[in-house]
Amino acid sequence: MVILNPISLIISQATPLMDSNTSIDPLLFEELDNPVTSVVAYISNLMAGVLSMRKHHHTGELNERQRKVLYCIVKEYIRTRAPVSSAKVLDVSNINYSSATIRNDMKKLEYLGYLYQPHTSAGRIPTDRGYRFYIDSIRNLKEEVTDTSSNIDTFHALKIVDASNVLKRATRMLARALKGVVAFQKPQTTELRIVKVVVTPLAGGYVLITVITEMGMHVAQLVKTEQQLSSEELFELSRLMSERLSGRTLNELKEIISKYELATEIWYDRKVEGLLQLLIALVSQEFEEGFEKHGLEYLVGDETLSIQDLRNVSIILGNDRRLKEIAQSLYKKTPRTVQIYVGGEHGISELKNFSIAVSTYRKMANVLGYVLIILPKAVPYEKVIGYTEYMVNRVTEVFSAEEVL
Repeated sequence: MVILNPISLIISQATPLMDSNTSIDPLLFEELDNPVTSVVAYISNLMAGVLSMRKHHHTGELNERQRKVLYCIVKEYIRTRAPVSSAKVLDVSNINYSSATIRNDMKKLEYLGYLYQPHTSAGRIPTDRGYRFYIDSIRNLKEEVTDTSSNIDTFHALKIVDASNVLKRATRMLARALKGVVAFQKPQTTELRIVKVVVTPLAGGYVLITVITEMGMHVAQLVKTEQQLSSEELFELSRLMSERLSGRTLNELKEIISKYELATEIWYDRKVEGLLQLLIALVSQEFEEGFEKHGLEYLVGDETLSIQDLRNVSIILGNDRRLKEIAQSLYKKTPRTVQIYVGGEHGISELKNFSIAVSTYRKMANVLGYVLIILPKAVPYEKVIGYTEYMVNRVTEVFSAEEVL
């Protein structure tokens, strides 16, 4: 029968909480008057130190080797989607330490919340905090995406482009490159300047008013006219509206109509009433900004996601207002073009098993819309950052060019 030394047993239970360089000699306590009391006091102090480390939650608690081990585990798990063992860490890295040392490092990383072990004797899987460490690390490793322009061919060959087609194309290319869901918010039409107004006669006294903006985006409204206007009169209304409204935004037009200022600027005959009727009908419309969306099919085959996860994403994608609220709540004005939130970091319970990346595209210095990307947690974040930065920069360049319709 093997008789266990209770002091050795207590110390062995405490060992996983210590740094891998820490060791305790049990004989040290046998020379004390009350060794059990001394051990309890030592363990209490040790636990206080560990809990203090957990409370502060910063990577300064890790030494250089442990940082390398953590980076290696997250990267390998993203590649294989399988728990990573100490042997695998040594096999795929240049870390020159014993397997026992790596195992102790992994125990510490697990206790501090960077990793977890799905079951006994298995390797480790990164937690949200482990992914966060990885994302912050690769921001300084841009060489991982060495030639983004060769992987995503965008709009450089296009001389004149339509904004709707640009966003649709950008959404599909980015979703395909990242194997995730991408949503590009369409520009806020009410803030774009009017280029032309077209009034098209239809049957039954209806006319279709189409307002074309500076970027090819347009809004249309079907209006029932109270008085019969000839084709010549409607053509004249189109010309005058284009002439008077060119350079104004729809929001400015709403303000003008609310004060009836336009009536004093144009002419005094029966066409004034017709013009005001058309304009009032137009500005009373609630313009939906909407999103270009693509990529749900890329999530279907991901083994880390459940049917409920896919259902949750589908429901959110079907609600443009919710997409906008999510983007607005997550986007912060920082020097970083792409901001990434892992799991619980974004606070959206339905998407707790996903990472969300958010960015914006612009016209010159003015933000035109948000870009929202929904991905599984285990993805190559260096590509997420690199490809997204590249795409939003190209879209910004296109929309900032004078050739855009």
